[in-house]
Amino acid sequence: MANYYDLLHIRTDAFEMEGFCFGTGEKPLVILPGLGTKSIAKAAGSVSAAYSLLAKSYKIYVLDRRLVVPEGFSVREMAKDTAEAMRSLKIEKAAIFGASLGGMIAQQLAVDFPEFVGALALGSTTSRCNPTIRETALAWRNAALNKNISDLISSFLDALYSEKTVRIAGELIKQMNSDLSEDELNRFAAQAGAIIGFDIYDRLCEIKAPTIVIGVEGDKVVTSEASVEIAQAIGCELYMYGSEYAHCVFDEAPDYKNRLLKFFENNFLI
Repeated sequence: MANYYDLLHIRTDAFEMEGFCFGTGEKPLVILPGLGTKSIAKAAGSVSAAYSLLAKSYKIYVLDRRLVVPEGFSVREMAKDTAEAMRSLKIEKAAIFGASLGGMIAQQLAVDFPEFVGALALGSTTSRCNPTIRETALAWRNAALNKNISDLISSFLDALYSEKTVRIAGELIKQMNSDLSEDELNRFAAQAGAIIGFDIYDRLCEIKAPTIVIGVEGDKVVTSEASVEIAQAIGCELYMYGSEYAHCVFDEAPDYKNRLLKFFENNFLI
């Protein structure tokens, strides 16, 4: 069932955005993915299959960033785009799952547009640009701007995935990213640049929606401490995976989607 999806092309006066939707449930769930080299729409088949557990209970919308991300674009502007896209899709309130950069956007959405957020799950993310994510984002941004695809993907593999995942899927990931276009690299660089200026920590107390933070020990991208401080500042549930997983634990841990499902079932009631 979850392998059936509809591609979305959202047009507003300000931007165009790609995404896709799937699932047969009545309740809306919006997934905001992390920083990626290609449009998330190109991964619609694999993502819909990965989240099939939630597809019976939810109508799932996976929303990317605008097609053209200008240099200097901020996470706050990305959250504003997300709100406008939800309006365009006539989504009044949804369960929100944001991973990594998507988690930063989700926090900003919950602060600036709380009417759209019925329940919030934040995966492998941070509320502010700490030294670890600053160094990583700068390195990725510079590699993309210099068109150094090999260094960019090697750094991606090392930071995002566990040794087990790299051993199994590393060559496939390299192959899938070997043909990045100049537009894709520039769009990636602009998004990486947005991370460097992100800081919503002092406003986390404004988030009133039921929230869970899911992190991983030894996260090389945002640090595990970043997950802890978000949960403490909001006063919400925290779950930490062990160091056998990496930053992309949401793709690696077999029980991750079940954890999301249980949280939303208990906290997103419409």
